[in-house]
Amino acid sequence: MATGKVTYTVKTRKDDDTLKANAVATALTIVFDGTTDDDLKAISAKQIVVSRQGYWRKHGIPKTDTVSAKDFAHGARQSLTVEVAEAVLLEGAKTDPAVRARLIAQLQAMTK
Repeated sequence: MATGKVTYTVKTRKDDDTLKANAVATALTIVFDGTTDDDLKAISAKQIVVSRQGYWRKHGIPKTDTVSAKDFAHGARQSLTVEVAEAVLLEGAKTDPAVRARLIAQLQAMTK
């Protein structure tokens, strides 16, 4: 069971406000008293899903993906997984005949 609290200063702006200078600073205190391991896993999973969806939108959307929760610690960068790399290749092959031909040739060369 977790205990304690931590305070972060977060800057937020309204969705329709494009100027970073208009962001308002908020001191957000998170109290962990009484939080179970299952609660922390659920909270972490929500954050990882949102983070990973943003990553997929930018780099390619895989059919499956496997990540380690510890890779999402404060300041850690997301890494390219095999599943995301495959999705990027498939998307390129789907939209560009030249890419598709190169990938087919490379795969056929691997089986010889």
